[in-house]
Amino acid sequence: MLGFGIFFLFLIEIFLQIYMPAADSPDKIVGWKLKKNFVRNVTQTDSFNNKYEVNFRTNEFGVRTNLKYKNPDLKVLVLGDSFTGGAFASNTEMWFSIFADEVYNSSKLKMQVWASGSGGYSSFQEYLIAKEIKNYFNPDVLILQFCENDYINNYWPIEIDSIGFITFIRRPYYDKSLKNYRVSHPFSFIFNSDIIMSSRIFNITYAILEKYFISSIDYKKYEKNLNKINNPNHESVKLTLEILVKIKKLFKNIPSYITNCNPPEKIKNWNFLVENSKFIPLLKPPYKIQEIKKENKLAVMHKDGGHWSNIGNRIFGKELAKEFLLTNDLNKIKNVNKF
Repeated sequence: MLGFGIFFLFLIEIFLQIYMPAADSPDKIVGWKLKKNFVRNVTQTDSFNNKYEVNFRTNEFGVRTNLKYKNPDLKVLVLGDSFTGGAFASNTEMWFSIFADEVYNSSKLKMQVWASGSGGYSSFQEYLIAKEIKNYFNPDVLILQFCENDYINNYWPIEIDSIGFITFIRRPYYDKSLKNYRVSHPFSFIFNSDIIMSSRIFNITYAILEKYFISSIDYKKYEKNLNKINNPNHESVKLTLEILVKIKKLFKNIPSYITNCNPPEKIKNWNFLVENSKFIPLLKPPYKIQEIKKENKLAVMHKDGGHWSNIGNRIFGKELAKEFLLTNDLNKIKNVNKF
């Protein structure tokens, strides 16, 4: 019976690997990252229960692109988390592609966008992946997609007491010597093993447990921890600033922008990051999403309630392009390599 059970689980694993493959693969440095040359078609559902199709794909470097312009006027690198690397809209309908389309419609400026990141990424993981990408992609513009949960994701003393037990074990954390630091845990050798990290049975089962049991128990604790980060002097905010400065220095000779997936709840923290990291803020898009969400006339959110649907991605991308164009002198953008 035991042998039959193991064989049955093996067959299920093979089935899931073929028909429900994970977009991520384990990585010893970054923790996890999008697979190279990965293609998957999925059906998603928005907050109004409308179904829509998503064509998710990465290139040979494990990066999502807008699939346009072999000879662009401008190369744009986007760094982000699940709002950038998650399969909530097709590559061509993701906010970064809509952003490039809208800029072109207004200025005839051809943008080639490389969007890197993955679900659950911290700012430090975005820094680590940026260091890799810099070896084979030379951007003219950087856009950092930020979320306020990055404060927690960057600071393990708080994240250890929050949602996402496995994420906490698998994630590298920043320390001042810039070593790839991971928190020691008795189960680390299990959850960080390639077999467990790659297993669809294990990870799907854990995701279900986390969604319906663990998260419901820990969400209030998570909110409480997030509320603790209420001023720029909090260690997590200062740590996040250090990481953002490191990202900025990687691309010190090009314009660098930062946007937020939601309107900042702690505006003092946001202002502190922007002012001291020297990123140029583009903050109108999340407020536009919030406004439409309150009207409840368009399904701007995915069914999970936390991410944008294909409609939300289109709106965010259009608003980002508007603010980007208002913020910049187009002649300088077109000649970005000259300054």
